[in-house]
Amino acid sequence: MLWFPTMQNGMPHPPTEAVLDQTPDQFKYRPHNGIIMCESTVFLEENGAVKEVMKDVSRIVINGEETVFTDILGQRMMLTGVVLKEANLMSHGIVFVRK
Repeated sequence: MLWFPTMQNGMPHPPTEAVLDQTPDQFKYRPHNGIIMCESTVFLEENGAVKEVMKDVSRIVINGEETVFTDILGQRMMLTGVVLKEANLMSHGIVFVRK
């Protein structure tokens, strides 16, 4: 699946080296110069139930008790007191649980 980022005005922006250089952690390079998304959905397991926390996550930073998720649009969410339970990179699902 090819995906092309958009400029701020919403107009399609073709894949170029300049676009890739602006956000290198969000895109994968393809030999045919296309871009494929590699985002995941983060879930939180708590009290026996699993709920979706954030979609389209492109970055996860764990620093002590804080875990910060950033989506492909740059929006962030922080959870405290969680640990990674499972990361299924084939299905793009990442599960955290409370300590």
